[in-house]
Amino acid sequence: MRDLAIDRAGGTLYIGHAEVDSLALVDLASFSFVRFAHTPRLPFEVEAAQPGRVVVADRGYDSAPTLFDVASGNAAPTTRLVDFAAIAVADDGQ
Repeated sequence: MRDLAIDRAGGTLYIGHAEVDSLALVDLASFSFVRFAHTPRLPFEVEAAQPGRVVVADRGYDSAPTLFDVASGNAAPTTRLVDFAAIAVADDGQ
C-alpha cells in the first residue's frame, strides 16, 4: 500500500512504502529517487507538514499519527492509539 505527499516547497515527493516501513524521497526537479527514510510506523497515510517533516499514520487498528523529521529520522512523541486514523495538515503546515 502506498500514499503520496508533496512537501510545501514543491521540491520533494514523499511516497509511503508500508512493505518496508519507509518513505521514498523523490526530487521533483530532476524526477530522481533520492533515498529511503525509515519511519517509526507503517507509512500507510502520509501528509507533508513543515519543511522536511511529514505526519504518518499506520493502517487499521492500533494506529496513531506520528510527526516524523525526514532529515534526522527523529519522531515526535505520538498520541494514544487511534483506530483507523485519518490525518490532514492545514495550508500553513501546522
